[in-house]
Amino acid sequence: MTNRSEKRILSNFRFKANQTRSLVDIVRAGIPTSNAITFLRSACTSVPFEIMINVAGISKRTLDRRRGKKLRPDQSDRLVRIARLIDFAEESIGTREQALTWLNVPNRSLHGVRPIEILDTDAGTKQVETVLGRLREGSVA
Repeated sequence: MTNRSEKRILSNFRFKANQTRSLVDIVRAGIPTSNAITFLRSACTSVPFEIMINVAGISKRTLDRRRGKKLRPDQSDRLVRIARLIDFAEESIGTREQALTWLNVPNRSLHGVRPIEILDTDAGTKQVETVLGRLREGSVA
């Protein structure tokens, strides 16, 4: 069973929500590399591919080597964390393009760091979520 937010996240990977049980099941089984590449490339309109794979902790060589296979659960989890954050940014800011642009611009609330650069850790992701929450509420971020 998937909720609306999970359905949006699944659609970023080109999964059909009605074909899957839950995001947890997908992460545990591993995201197929082709779906991971689809998601990573979809973010490349504003964020370079190299930055996306670096934040995800997945090398280009790993993507090439695992073509036709699935990523490990830990790699899949990092990709879903990034997708969830992009979805939250889109809800908070407006369009997906605006969200991706925001993630790639230095942010004063994050001491001049680009939000995308700290999504490689759970702590960094929580900091970005806090800033987005303030934006969403109309506070200065």
